Amino acid sequence: MIEPVREMAEMGLLGAAAAVFFLSVGVYVLLMIFLPEWVGITGKVALENERSHRGTASEADSVNAASASSNEAVPPADKPGTSAD
Repeated sequence: MIEPVREMAEMGLLGAAAAVFFLSVGVYVLLMIFLPEWVGITGKVALENERSHRGTASEADSVNAASASSNEAVPPADKPGTSAD
């Protein structure tokens, strides 16, 4: 008589563990899509920051980064050693 109750309890525990697993995977997938930096994926914002800190971004990179974040074109920064005068 105890055996069927034990099997039902084990199945309930197994089902609860499966539910927690799939719920966790679902939350992780949502974070990957909407907040990639939170789960260790380098998103557009982080790549733009890396390019700006490096200071070696080409003119094409600057235009691509600007068009990804807004519709307005941003002129590239002056390169060291050159002057507009």
